[in-house]
Amino acid sequence: MITRDTLQLLYQYGYSLTNQEATAFDLLHDALEHYLAQQTHPFHSVSSPESRIRQLMRQQFFDQIQTPQSAPAMNNNIIDLLDDLNSLEQLDIQDDILQTLWDNLVPAEREILYLWIIKGYTSPKIAEQIECSRGVLLTRAHHLRQKIASHIEMASKQRDAST
Repeated sequence: MITRDTLQLLYQYGYSLTNQEATAFDLLHDALEHYLAQQTHPFHSVSSPESRIRQLMRQQFFDQIQTPQSAPAMNNNIIDLLDDLNSLEQLDIQDDILQTLWDNLVPAEREILYLWIIKGYTSPKIAEQIECSRGVLLTRAHHLRQKIASHIEMASKQRDAST
């Protein structure tokens, strides 16, 4: 049974990928249709509908952005394998710069933040969800942390210059 709260979480997940309300709704709608179509087959029982729908949303979204101009390429070089997800907690992100930061993140970065902050997943669980190795995830988290820190520093300098 899919509850209203589950649908809201799935919509939030779609929004974290697309950063657009209408597109997130379409993504959720299409994934639900696909999921319900699969449920009519006797051999497609799923123990966690939310997880399966989220997986369908993710697959559909990344299928849509496979063209080179759709999304910036992500750097997957493994550099420092420190657990940067824990370091993200130490950053003080102020409300007034959060929206501009969010708009500057690519879908894969927003997905990591969603799974970490909203869903509360650990780095191994996030790596499993986005189907990459833990090392690649930690590299992405490292780059994400650098991007967030740079954005906060720039916003702070702009605020200081205006006062």
